[in-house]
Amino acid sequence: MKIIPFSLAALAVAAMIVSCGSVAENAPQAEQWDISVQITDLQLEKPRYEALIHNSEGGSKQMLEGYTSDYPQDMLESFGNVWQADVNFDGHTDVMICLGMMPANNHPITYYDAWLYDPQTDKFVFHKNFRLICNPQLDDDNQYVLSYVVLPDGKTKKYIAYAIQNDGTVKKLKEWQVKGKGKNKDKGQ
Repeated sequence: MKIIPFSLAALAVAAMIVSCGSVAENAPQAEQWDISVQITDLQLEKPRYEALIHNSEGGSKQMLEGYTSDYPQDMLESFGNVWQADVNFDGHTDVMICLGMMPANNHPITYYDAWLYDPQTDKFVFHKNFRLICNPQLDDDNQYVLSYVVLPDGKTKKYIAYAIQNDGTVKKLKEWQVKGKGKNKDKGQ
């Protein structure tokens, strides 16, 4: 078993976000957690992660456990990076763990696991369908998570806006395409 520890401070989190996908620049940060991530079994087909979350006093809060998607070994460079943001727009900071990047139409696709903070239980709850959203971006103004892929023509991006549901599902709100430097062709409004 190979273990690669990462100790993440608040400033390091911002640097890692850039390496693992796009983030809305004005994302609110209600709380910041100190998160230590260990990646285990990196040589196996589905490497695992363990993320230990510490509270503001430095005490252990919760251990999160998950695994990557079925990516080739060379696509796992960003696996385990952490993004802290309010994913479901409830005013609480949630935690996302990068599952790695995969090539598609000459543009990498990045997926995350999302762990949503539940203030009633003071725990993070795994959102089972968040990893279906590729290249997630947060739109704070519209309060949805935006997904995009580059289509085979290499010029057109297809966007899908999702609402994150508390039952572990995602709700597709609208979709549209943007071709090159052309105008936004919104199908959902």
